[in-house]
Amino acid sequence: MEKEKVNFEIAWAYMPLDKKDLNSMSKRHRKRPYLLCMDKGSFYYAFPCTTQVQNYENTNDNEKIVTSYPKHMIKLLEVYMLPKSNIIGYPIPICSKDTNEIIKKVNVTIKNKKFPNDFKEYFKKLDYYCDENDIIKIDNEIYVIIDSNDDEFFVHKVYSYPVNNSVLIEMGRTKNYIDLSKIYTFKKDCQHKYCNRINKCMFGNENSLKDYLLTLPILTKQKDYSIINNVDPGMVVDFTTEYGSLRMVVLKVDNFDITALCGKSYEKYNEFNLVHIDTDTIKSFKIISNISNYRLNNLLNEHIKNDKKVLKRKYQK
Repeated sequence: MEKEKVNFEIAWAYMPLDKKDLNSMSKRHRKRPYLLCMDKGSFYYAFPCTTQVQNYENTNDNEKIVTSYPKHMIKLLEVYMLPKSNIIGYPIPICSKDTNEIIKKVNVTIKNKKFPNDFKEYFKKLDYYCDENDIIKIDNEIYVIIDSNDDEFFVHKVYSYPVNNSVLIEMGRTKNYIDLSKIYTFKKDCQHKYCNRINKCMFGNENSLKDYLLTLPILTKQKDYSIINNVDPGMVVDFTTEYGSLRMVVLKVDNFDITALCGKSYEKYNEFNLVHIDTDTIKSFKIISNISNYRLNNLLNEHIKNDKKVLKRKYQK
């Protein structure tokens, strides 16, 4: 089925609050720009925007976009029901490239957000394309697009752990290792899925991602991460034991003992338990991501520094 093509608009509007709450605010704070992205008759589903874009590079790239014109940062965290009567003046269409960015970013995060069901279904039907700087999944492997033409993507492979001839890119709360040793080519019509996007703010004086990657330190003499005892603190690992499948965030590795936050893959990290894991009990594993040093240090300070006893789980020897 052919997907629908749309173009979104930005409009200034009074915030969708009751009159008492709205009147209790100063006049200058009662209105703000909104991205109008789904017409529901008497109201729009809309994302809030801000004209303050100085913190653009400090947030997860899938949670916002800065539009070309009008220059606003759209926060894709929560959608509001904006009555049409609240809108001031005429909506301004944004460019098709910005619309495309919004569609793919909403689609990749939609399962993690409490958006209305009709809004979710609407966005799933919208057409989008991937482009340079996008991180995509093809056949369960992760790649980053460094160049393209009318028919093909040119990509580097992306790992969640260091490999020889790779460079480190930190994006928000995770680390990504881009292998520069080989460029792969895929047809644009191959089955692929958008995952994330590398922010242009990272490039500094470089004009493109492929130029920027060549300025980064190249990693060599890396460990063999197919061995469980070689995992590093900060790695997020799915593993199986005789008791079932679990996920852990590695905090500390000591010979055959791993101290980690551990739980089910569908649980949040703050719901995980602090445990010791004997590596001999692990039957299989896969490194799925690698959290940032900042996030790791916070977890270490919270769970290791002041903790004398670590709970032994029933699946341990």
